[in-house]
Formats: sequence, C-alpha cells, structure tokens
Amino acid sequence: MKGLAAINTSDTIAAISTPIGQGALGIVRISGANALEVADRLFVCKKGLPSTFPSHTVHYGQVHAGAAIIDNVLLIVMRRPRTYTGDDTVEISCHGGRIVLHKTLNAAIKAGARPANPGEFTMRAFLNGKLDLSQAEAVQQLIGAQSELAFTVASQQLRGKLHNAVETIRSQVVDVAAVVEASIDFADEDIELPPREELCAKLTSAKEDIEKLASTFEDGEKIVEGVNVVIAGKPNVGKSTLLNALLEKDAAIVTPVPGTTRDVLRESLILQGITVNVFDTAGIRTPRGVVEKEGVRRSKKALREADLVLFVLDADVGVSEEDGDIFEKLRGKRHIIVVNKIDLAPEVDGETLAGAFGNAPRVKTSALKLEGIEELRRQISKNIWAMDIPSGDQAIITSVRQRDALERAGEALNDGVNALREGLSPEFPAIEVREALDALGLITGETTDEEILHRIFSKFCIGK
Repeated sequence: MKGLAAINTSDTIAAISTPIGQGALGIVRISGANALEVADRLFVCKKGLPSTFPSHTVHYGQVHAGAAIIDNVLLIVMRRPRTYTGDDTVEISCHGGRIVLHKTLNAAIKAGARPANPGEFTMRAFLNGKLDLSQAEAVQQLIGAQSELAFTVASQQLRGKLHNAVETIRSQVVDVAAVVEASIDFADEDIELPPREELCAKLTSAKEDIEKLASTFEDGEKIVEGVNVVIAGKPNVGKSTLLNALLEKDAAIVTPVPGTTRDVLRESLILQGITVNVFDTAGIRTPRGVVEKEGVRRSKKALREADLVLFVLDADVGVSEEDGDIFEKLRGKRHIIVVNKIDLAPEVDGETLAGAFGNAPRVKTSALKLEGIEELRRQISKNIWAMDIPSGDQAIITSVRQRDALERAGEALNDGVNALREGLSPEFPAIEVREALDALGLITGETTDEEILHRIFSKFCIGK
C-alpha cells in the first residue's frame, strides 16, 4: 500500500472484546506472531499446550496467573491466515464479570502481549489484506448501527459493495492511463493510439459515475448518524405535545403556560428503518428574561443544524406576525408545515392557513387527540432524503473522507479531459489521471498514510 510508513505489526496484542459489565460470558482476544506462545503461558489443559492444538478448535481448561487459578474457560485457537486479523489468534471465553476479564487480560499481558490500541485488530486485518479500508470503516458502522437501514448499509459495505463500485470506476480510468502512459513511454515507436475524443469519453463516463456515487453522501451520512428533525414554532402551539405524540410517550413536560419549554429536548425514534432525532425547542419569540433568552438562542441554533423542520402553527389562533418571523428563519431548509390543534378549530381551512407559507408539505394534526400523527410520520419519512429512499442494495458513501476522495478524483478527471481536448502533451493528462487513481485508492486504502489510518481506527472501540 502506497504512502504507508512502517507500522509495527510484529508484536502480540490483547484486549477485552466484549462490553465491560456483568454478563454470562466475556472474551479476551490475543493476536499476533506470538499469540500461541502467550496462551501457552497462561492456559492449562489436560490436552497440552495451545501451540500444539490444530487451528479452529475449542479447548476447555483454566487460565492461571502464576499459581493462582483465575477462571475455567474455553480457549479457541485460530492459526493464520484464516483469522480476522490474518495473524495467529487466540480467544479466551470466560465468565463475563469485570474482575474476571481484567485478571485474564492482565495475565495475557504478563505472558508477553501488550494492550491493543483502539481498532488495532481491524487495522491489522486491513494491513494484512483481509479487508480494504472501506470495509474496515464498515466494521465500526456495523457495531454502532442504531437502525435497520444503518445495519443494512454497513453490511453491504462490509461485503464489498462500495469496494466493487470504486473498482469498476477505477478500471475505466486504468484503461485510459495505460494508453496515455504508453504514448509517453513509446513515443518514438509507430503505435496506433485511440483518438483523444475516445479517451475523453471514457474519462467523462468515469467522472459521471464518480459524481453519482458522491451524490449518495448526504443520505449516507443520515443513515449512519441519524436525521435531525426540529419542531419549531412560537410558544403554546403544541410543540411538546406533538413530540410526545410522535414518540408515543410523555417525554416532554406539557402545560397550558406559554414558555414551559426552556431548553432543547432531544429524543429518538425509528421511521422506515432510520434513526430520527427529534428536537423539541423553546417557543421562538422576543424573550422575557435571561433564561428564556438562552432557550430561544438554542432553538435558533437547532434550526440552523436541522435536516428537516416541523413548523407548527396554531389552527385555533391563525397566522400571526411571530409565525412570519419564524418562517423567515427556515429559508433554504427542508420543512413541513404542521397545522396543529385542529380539535379546537374543526372548520379550519388548513390549506389557506398553511398556504401563507408556500408549497411545502402540509399536515393537519391534533397532537392532543393523536389525529394526523401517522400522516406526519409518513411525511417526515418522505422528506428527509436528498434523493429517493435508499434501498440498502446500492453502493453508498457514508464518510466525509470518502466524499472528499471522490471529489478530488472527479476534479482530476475533469482536468485530464481538458488537457486531452486542448491537445496538450500526454504528460499533462497522465498526471491528472494518476491523481484520480490515487484519490480513488484513498477510499479502498490502496493509497493512504499512517496518519489517516490512525485517524480512522482511533474511533473504534478497544478490542475490535
């Protein structure tokens, strides 16, 4: 892999690979060149030493710290290369108490292993060619998945969906690179090369595929991080009652007194397989006192950061100047107009009321009576996506790093096309094509450096 300084993978690492706390079972993982020798020093079994056991076998015995017995355990031996990391690996399954696990880990460290860094097992899997970098990132996303769609996208990426999409683009660019560089290397020989417009067409096609893949980032980020939906409006329009109705629980305090909500309250729910973070905000108006002033400030900040805003109007009161002022703050934001309290104004013309604010989606609700709530959920699900609702079967990019690499590759290809069309010497398009290939390689890890790797894997939990 290009751009990598020598990273030490010769030592043996160990970590607890299950969550800390009480449980029936816990696992200590040991991996590296001396993993079996480390196991020999701490595991006692009638069958002999772990270094003599066949690969992918399970053995019952005891973990010792000197003469003291720590626990009765099951020990799994997995010999390289058929392991997660690609190195010899031993997993010790013991009882899941905090003390037991830490004593077992300490015994492994005293026997010659060192504590693993966050994500170091997966980093070694990448360095040993078991995963590419996009798949390694998917491991962390799979662990952290909070919704069905996040799980599906991470699973697809782990199976190579993004890798395959990038490789398909890369193969188009490699074809052009081979021709352009051949024209440089064999300039004095009579080699017939394709017309420049043909090469331009191939690079343009690859650039379009890059742009299509890059366009999935906004939705990919939402799948991984969740969608931020902010409930906004003036005081006493029923925002907190609406939050409780959406969640089907009493999460927010509700009173008839305007200004009851003083801070931003965040709750989450799952809609169509994606995590939706719903924010109930303080009513936006000219603040009355220092506490309400801070609440209004936080409400405005939440509005700026929202992916979608539920702009709540009071059907019983009608449109006020305050509503107009709040609506001005929604310019450029995806929003749904919610005409609430229709139980108090059954004859309200919701279309006329909401029509004062343009052609945004509109839903009439009675949050108190739970009327219109299902329709509101459907509208939220429909309006959170930049494109169509992702199926999970398509290649989707989910990190800023991946998006930036694609944008860099697209810009280089665009410059390469311009160099070809302007009739410049082959060296100029060759530089741009190589730049594009290097940028694509950043996604899969073919071209990367130590700093990027540590930045990615530092986000992992210890033990994975």
